[in-house]
Amino acid sequence: GRNFQMAAVRPDPASFDFSATDAWMSWATGHGFKVAECHLVWHDANPKWERSYVTPQNARDVLTNHVSTLVGRYAGRMYSWVVVNEAIKIGDGQPGGLRDSVWMRNIGPEYLDDAFHAAAKADPHAILLYNDGGFEYDEPAEAGHRKAVLDLLHGMVSRGVPIHALGVESHLGSKTVGFNAPGFASFLNEVSSMGLKIFISEFDLADGHFAGNDDATRDSMTAKTYAGYLGTALANKNVTTVINWSMAD
Repeated sequence: GRNFQMAAVRPDPASFDFSATDAWMSWATGHGFKVAECHLVWHDANPKWERSYVTPQNARDVLTNHVSTLVGRYAGRMYSWVVVNEAIKIGDGQPGGLRDSVWMRNIGPEYLDDAFHAAAKADPHAILLYNDGGFEYDEPAEAGHRKAVLDLLHGMVSRGVPIHALGVESHLGSKTVGFNAPGFASFLNEVSSMGLKIFISEFDLADGHFAGNDDATRDSMTAKTYAGYLGTALANKNVTTVINWSMAD
């Protein structure tokens, strides 16, 4: 959650604040939960000092020190980490469709490899994910995004980068009832063919388009959409984990 993101744990370039993360880890493990955390490296949720402090000369050290310190503190206790989140943004015009982030500008595409190697060295037992979204629907923009992520994953696997799984953000919409996207199933199959596990890492549905119905009908429409999606995803045996998002009591 947000407690583990860089903006929360890095008050300044020289220090870490683990008060919230320690409390969260203690509560979760004390209640017998596995803990899956995000995001070690992201273009968003960064501390205010980052933009002016990070330079081409220090960027790799800043990045790897952050990852190594945070992952190492919880080594052996963390089930999984999202190491890099949402690194693809084709419209930015960068090589491989990569996003124009502070790490891309100051290190280059190899920042992803650096982050994964640092995380694996700090905790050889945690499952390490690349996380992204915009895969679920068979639309031209999503097809292009799928291809860019597949190319990214193929490259990392071929270079021996210690990546274990793809995290799939599935924030579903409600313009239609049910779920029908053969291209999504094909995408998951190609990911699994690389030997990677797949986490449905951020799973929810914005049911606003169903809201004009009575509660029972809306719930039925939502359930059909969830069931259609999960039927597609769980047909792939490499989909090992589903994490609900935006849960409310």
